[in-house]
Amino acid sequence: MSLIKNSLFKDLGPTINGSAIYIYTQGIHMSIHCCVFENNWVTSLGGSICFSYGQINISHSSFYRCYSSKNTDDDLGGNCIYIDRNEANLECISTNLCGESTSNCADSSAQITSCKTSLTFFNATYNYGCGGAQICSLKILIYFLSNFLLFRY
Repeated sequence: MSLIKNSLFKDLGPTINGSAIYIYTQGIHMSIHCCVFENNWVTSLGGSICFSYGQINISHSSFYRCYSSKNTDDDLGGNCIYIDRNEANLECISTNLCGESTSNCADSSAQITSCKTSLTFFNATYNYGCGGAQICSLKILIYFLSNFLLFRY
């Protein structure tokens, strides 16, 4: 298992996918714990994190002013996080002011597709998006949702 812990990812981008972390390899098991993602952006998927084909655990981490400039709701997005396939566990996540504006944003703070997923204690405040906006575009079978705190801008 790979572990990223107590790290700051700031002012990264533009890249195409995942300005801070981009993993596209089968069978990877990754944990991201107590990290801060600030002012990161991409032109397509996952403003800070783009992860596919494995298991990812993200906990006690925050995202501030992260976005994708794709501005579409056609399966492209995730101002902060984009996860595609296998398993995603997100716990104690905060997103604030993600999505640059209504004309410069992805579909939502996090897009999760084709995964077994658990979301717990997700705080989404003042985010923009042309799809799910505040929190997630979920195109999955959800196993567990708990304790969401959402605010409109």
